[in-house]
Amino acid sequence: MVEYFFSAERGFAVAAHQGELTSPLALPVGSNDLIELLDTLDFELGVRERCRSLELLYDALFAPLERYLRGTSRLLIVPHGPLHRAPLHALRGPDGLYLAQRFTIQYAPSVGLAREVARRPWGGTFGSALLLAATQTPYCSLPALNFAAVEIDEAAKSLPGSIVLSGAEAVRRNLVRRQENVEILHCACHGEYDRDDPLLSRLFLADGPLYGYEIERFRFRPRIVVLSACESGIQKRMGGDETFGLIRALVSRGAETVVASLWKVADESTASMMGTFYHQLAKNPGDTAAALRYAQLDLLGAPQYAHPFYWAPYFATGAAPSEAQ
Repeated sequence: MVEYFFSAERGFAVAAHQGELTSPLALPVGSNDLIELLDTLDFELGVRERCRSLELLYDALFAPLERYLRGTSRLLIVPHGPLHRAPLHALRGPDGLYLAQRFTIQYAPSVGLAREVARRPWGGTFGSALLLAATQTPYCSLPALNFAAVEIDEAAKSLPGSIVLSGAEAVRRNLVRRQENVEILHCACHGEYDRDDPLLSRLFLADGPLYGYEIERFRFRPRIVVLSACESGIQKRMGGDETFGLIRALVSRGAETVVASLWKVADESTASMMGTFYHQLAKNPGDTAAALRYAQLDLLGAPQYAHPFYWAPYFATGAAPSEAQ
């Protein structure tokens, strides 16, 4: 486990490994430095340049911890401050490897939540899954998602008995009126983060947007939620480092793990990654972070998708149930 803390000028990290807890380790950056580096990363991702900022972030955030984490293959990261918008799994070390190539990484808003989820029993197999693909949004001028239907069809092959709703069937009422629980909810659609009011962040379904405040009122509780949509994992930080957005809405409704994105994502590469993700998840139900890592590395291995823009936007928040750890 690695937990971070930042003030404007200073940063600290605490690492726990094999029962040993370090004293707070001073980092060479504060939140002001991080914001500058992350703004640079946004530019590099946008133009598909070499992400030098990911190497600088590694030096600042992870290099000081290396000696405390030898021998581990899995990390739980509790971010703080600007790190809520950072793809820490994509930090790149001097050996040229991304952290995702070395570790299975799961994020959590707090250690307490991660421990609570880890204690919940997992049956070892999946029950029902609800898969939605809103390929068209006739009420607004968003481009068609040509690969969204392919994405959920591939997912359904790994999830027998799934409820698949595509195109005009991927409507809001199938979520806001639903009462029966499902273990997996997957939404392949357009998404948009609202910077003024994070609970107005939305998923664009076939008949209209689904807002964060509506998600908080769901009558059903999915265990694993995958928001295969742009900006679905961006969160606004409030006092006390409380975060608000679609992830917070789902976690407050009882979701154990949420997979979401930090920036605008590409349709075709996302569909390819999600198909691999569910194929792997079916082999090891409950270990969402490991399945996501496998799918990301598979995409990273394709030359046309090797840039972090394609494989790194998605991250898993929550914790793996104890059987998967």
